[in-house]
Amino acid sequence: MASIDSTVYLDSGPASSPPAMGGEGTHAGLSPAQSRMWAAVVSRAGAVEAAEWALDHAMTSCDEQIVAALSSALPPEVVAKAAGMPASAIDEIVAAHVSA
Repeated sequence: MASIDSTVYLDSGPASSPPAMGGEGTHAGLSPAQSRMWAAVVSRAGAVEAAEWALDHAMTSCDEQIVAALSSALPPEVVAKAAGMPASAIDEIVAAHVSA
């Protein structure tokens, strides 16, 4: 689970749009604490994007595996139970696969 560093506090300076880059990797107009927090937000946002991408690919692989299992004549209720899904979800996956 994600966490934040509770020992880093922002200065109560004026709010601004995304900071311009200054020299040596710093951000113009931000204190060192603000720069660390800004970098942490950018890093977390990147981690979320990567996790969403991985989840999308894992779900696609699971859907393909479900279709393959059904194609091999496994009963739909067995596949649904193995996937931890209701039978209606299995039907939706099959319907989406057929229409694709």
